[in-house]
Amino acid sequence: MEECQMIVTCLKINLLKTPLLLLCSYIAVAFDGIKGNKMLRITVPSSGSDLTFSTFEKYGLPAPMNGVDAEVNDDLVLKFEDEEEAVTYAEQLEMLSNGLNDKSTPQYLAIGDMIMAIRNDEFVVNYNEEN
Repeated sequence: MEECQMIVTCLKINLLKTPLLLLCSYIAVAFDGIKGNKMLRITVPSSGSDLTFSTFEKYGLPAPMNGVDAEVNDDLVLKFEDEEEAVTYAEQLEMLSNGLNDKSTPQYLAIGDMIMAIRNDEFVVNYNEEN
């Protein structure tokens, strides 16, 4: 319960200074924490990429075991139990992309964006450094 109070206090303090998109991310993480779900959420930013939640669904790309979510701006959020699961999923995506014949397809590029988002996540980076 203390964790919930701390999150609410933090939200009250930063509410006026926080962009709406970031605030929604905080609320989603807080809600997962309240439910007891300690989940790693990795956002694949659509800036610099054509991959969004909508295109992810359109391409029929494989989702992680814990699924995916959409941010308010349609950014794709990959959900994992922990860093190890995220690394395993990235390795599976790499095998899938290596099996594609046409490396210029939007699907191939989307898979590359997902791999990069996972590999660049600070928690995954720390996990890889420790193991």
